[in-house]
Amino acid sequence: MPTIDQLQAAVASSDTDELMTTQSGDARKVTRAQLLAGLQPAISVPPGAVLGNSGATASSPLAISIGSNLTLASGTLSAPAPFVIPNLPTGKAPAATDLVAISQSGTTSAIGYSTFLSSLATLPGFDASPLSTTAIGGRTARSLGAHAADAIALEDFGAAGDGATDDSAALTAAVATMRPVRLGPKTYIINGSMALSNAAALTLLGVPGQTVIRRLTQGSSTAWITLTAPAVHIEGVIFDANASLTASVSAVAVPASCLRSTFLRCAFSNAVAGAGLLFSQSDPTFARHTVTACEAFGNINGISAQAVDGLTVTACHLHNNSVAGIAIDLVNSAHTLKSRLANIVGNQCYSNQIGILVGDYANAYASPASIANTTSDALLCVVSANVTHDNTEYGIVAQGYNLSIQGNIVYKNGGANVNGGGILANCWVSAITGNVVSNHSGFGIDAGAANFTLIADNIVSTSRVAINAGGAQEPRVTGNFIAAASYYGIIIYNNETTAAGAPIGVASVGVSITENLIDMPAGGGGILLIDGPQNVHVARNNFITTSGADLSLCLLPLTDTVTIADNLLNGSPSVYLYDPSVTASGRYAGLNSMLYPDIIDGVGILNVSQAVQSLRSLNAGNYGSYVTFMKLTAGGSGYTTAPTVTFSGDGGSGATATAFVMNGAVIGFRMNTLGSGYTSAPTVTLSGGGGTGATATAVIGIPVSTGRRIKVYCGAATAWAVSGTNPPMTTGTGIAITTPANSEIEWVGLNGGWFAARYQQIDYVLPATDGSVTLRSQTGDMRLHPSGAGLVRWVNDAQSVGCTTSIGSGTPNGVVTAPPGSDYRNLAGGAGSTFWVKQSGTSNTGWVAIA
Repeated sequence: MPTIDQLQAAVASSDTDELMTTQSGDARKVTRAQLLAGLQPAISVPPGAVLGNSGATASSPLAISIGSNLTLASGTLSAPAPFVIPNLPTGKAPAATDLVAISQSGTTSAIGYSTFLSSLATLPGFDASPLSTTAIGGRTARSLGAHAADAIALEDFGAAGDGATDDSAALTAAVATMRPVRLGPKTYIINGSMALSNAAALTLLGVPGQTVIRRLTQGSSTAWITLTAPAVHIEGVIFDANASLTASVSAVAVPASCLRSTFLRCAFSNAVAGAGLLFSQSDPTFARHTVTACEAFGNINGISAQAVDGLTVTACHLHNNSVAGIAIDLVNSAHTLKSRLANIVGNQCYSNQIGILVGDYANAYASPASIANTTSDALLCVVSANVTHDNTEYGIVAQGYNLSIQGNIVYKNGGANVNGGGILANCWVSAITGNVVSNHSGFGIDAGAANFTLIADNIVSTSRVAINAGGAQEPRVTGNFIAAASYYGIIIYNNETTAAGAPIGVASVGVSITENLIDMPAGGGGILLIDGPQNVHVARNNFITTSGADLSLCLLPLTDTVTIADNLLNGSPSVYLYDPSVTASGRYAGLNSMLYPDIIDGVGILNVSQAVQSLRSLNAGNYGSYVTFMKLTAGGSGYTTAPTVTFSGDGGSGATATAFVMNGAVIGFRMNTLGSGYTSAPTVTLSGGGGTGATATAVIGIPVSTGRRIKVYCGAATAWAVSGTNPPMTTGTGIAITTPANSEIEWVGLNGGWFAARYQQIDYVLPATDGSVTLRSQTGDMRLHPSGAGLVRWVNDAQSVGCTTSIGSGTPNGVVTAPPGSDYRNLAGGAGSTFWVKQSGTSNTGWVAIA
């Protein structure tokens, strides 16, 4: 039997065609119609669908709809590319675990949405700057690029910030964009010299305490970094100039072209041969520079301003600089450029040579010194509420015009140097007020040459000299509390000098020392007036001394023009002595002397053993045979150096002095040694120095100043001599007097001696205990002398008109008017016409001659 494969192929097939089959083991035939009977005659598929099985088990074919982005056309199912987004169903914000379809190496894959986004950062050249975002709290969406451009990072310009790579080019490029530049908590190497420039505003924003700009090289002699822009704002940057680089340049410089700058929470360090932050001269244009909460250390000057108007430095820490923490100073010999309107407030300055320096300090050490207050280099500046301590020379140095140094704490400056101290203020028309100045080996407040300056309400304790205000015209030292000054509380030199001895001012005149409280330690003094300052007023001060103190140290007035009035000694206006009489030696040899403390104007005495022949202060006695000062009588001209001073004659020896010259003329002297043994003033000779015409006189002892008043309460009858007294004592009559017990006498200085201005004259008028009074003369006649046509009139309580006694030449009839009972003496004489009595009437008649 042939096989199926051997049969001839049919041409077509119909339902009547028969096929072989088997049924119950028997071969049967079946037509095609019979075979297909019971089956779906045709598969019906809706349009746009395909057959499939979307279930989990085998089943009949199901219609599968064609979804979005798929196309069934001409029997072909296709997915056109790309997807048609609008044809997709609306979704929601993708979650981190949602899948994203991608092709990886030709294979379609799905990755999580978070993984997909995180991989964007790895794409080279991917630019996210166009992405839009809205700042929190903002209203307008901006691109990420716009947000980033608000303050650009230095790294955007290639900076490494690794402390080794030179980032100078990156910083230059970043600043040139004229946008704020952000610096991270890194160390950026910026080598000098460099000018950071733009035409608008230069802004650097660092991380305070963590952003460091450091230099490793310095290529030229200009500043390390010069900020060349109209306005500068720098915050939170540490500028480290690198102490190993010793080029004589400043670290950060603000040139004159920049008139507005702000430095906030920055640091300037290690400019070992320049300033940490330098403001170049801009005067007379007003600038607005502010340095706040910054630090400067390891520089010559921490912050330095050269003739800048309008600088404020506040809340800064300035320490360990080799010269000054803050220096407002331009060494300008012409004195044409000024520093004005500086405001130095609330800073901490320590471990420098000078904490705060305002004014042309360097010129004070020229020879001769060129400080002249009329040409001050600093004007209208405030130094207030600062704390300066442990600086090696001075806490504050202020030299200029209209300066206010107030409310500062100045502690322990100057070290062991007696020429240093707390505040040095050689200023003019200025105020040094309300400062607390403590613990200085030298001066508390050294205000020599401080013309027309107020030194008031300061607390000055524990120094060698609390306040020095010499070499000045009309300074006022008032209301200060002074304690524990080991030498003197207040010193007024007639001629003030620098530490090197060069004169820096004019001779002292018009000094006012009032209402100070001076607490004197054992061995310390109160007020010292030295070398003859003129017209000094010492009034209403209170001197507190220890038990057994030397009262002569309260005031040592080595001058001849001082007014001393209303001072208190331990709270009392007077000092009480039992018997002040002493027999003097030296210039006052053989005189019975009454000595009083120089500071007071009231003395109480309880007993006097003999007539007072010498009324003088304690120091007048102590210095009676010394040359205490010199008075300039003519300054001369043409002096190029100080002339030599010599003393000759008058029994003493050893006095030496130095002359001071300013502008070719002698302006005064300083006694180097006072000598001894002088009985009168020696002759002064000035020689050499290249000039002529200067003359001076020497003064021995302490003269009685004209107008000096001493009120003496006499507890016992006290005799006051006139003849042979020293200093001279005189009365209105020129006759010696005695003041009774429990009375007062007031002596007034006049022509180097004393005049008894007010006293009870018991030598001439002596009241008695019974109410009577005795009139007497010391010697000679007792005269009654009416003035002009006046008469001697006798009256009592019952007879107010009384009668008169008169004298004349010739008869009184028709000439002398008098009441009855009056008498008249005719000095022309004659028997029966010498003595007349008025018997009747009140006119000029009724006279009768009785002898």
